[in-house]
Order: sequence, then structure tokens, then C-alpha cells
Amino acid sequence: MKKTILLILLSILFCLIVAVISFGLLKRYLKPEQQVIKFTPISDPVTNPLMGLSPWANIDKNIQPHSLVYADLTWRDFEPEEGKFNFERFESENKLAYWRSKGVRVVFRFVMDHPSEKEHMDIPDWLYEAINHDGDFYQNDYGQ
Repeated sequence: MKKTILLILLSILFCLIVAVISFGLLKRYLKPEQQVIKFTPISDPVTNPLMGLSPWANIDKNIQPHSLVYADLTWRDFEPEEGKFNFERFESENKLAYWRSKGVRVVFRFVMDHPSEKEHMDIPDWLYEAINHDGDFYQNDYGQ
């Protein structure tokens, strides 16, 4: 009888130990640990951590530290002839090799229309011909 009770108590103890260990592991994997980051005050400008104001990729000089630049690309400039893409012009105008050497990231912005004071098209002529000149030029407060 004593052996049976001892065996039952050991079984219960073993189950409790397994449950506690399992709960601890589940808690750790189901709920990530909290991470606290403390910043130390500095007197220099803060480098842009991939957000906020960023310069254009085609700038000649910028004194503000930054970790990314914007590069606009219009369809008209990128594919002047149907099926012929102009990578070289885009890469040189936006100084992609330079930014790569500096470790600066480039955000590509494919622009369908740059608002302007003068009437223009940012889509390729071949596309405008292909749609039989369909569409409207717009005129409003911020461009044509």
C-alpha cells in the first residue's frame, strides 16, 4: 500500500514538474520578452533612421546626415521606346553607385505625373499613341 501511495505521489510530482517546465517554455515562446532601449543624449544631429525627411538621390551636396534618399522615375524617362528601358540614365542621374558606396538606401518612386505649371506628359509618347490620345490633361491649382 505504501508503495502505491509513493508511486502516486511521485507520478503527481513528475506531472507537476513537467507542467511547470512546459508552462515556462510556452510563456517564453508565446509572449516575447520585453526589450527596453535607452538612448543617451547627444548634441549632434540625429542620422535619419530610414524615416522622416530625406533628400533626393540626384542632389550634389547635403550637410544633414541621412541613411536613405528618394529617386523619382517617370515612365517617360524609363521606357522612352516601347520595350527599351533606360537603366543607365536613371542610375547615373540618381548617383546609385555613389549611394551604394556610402551604404545609403535608395527609395524608388515610380511617378506617373509630376504636377507642373506647363502642360506636359510624364507617360511615354508611344503609350499616348497606343491609347489613341485618349485621356484628359488636367488643370487645377497645383499643376497641369
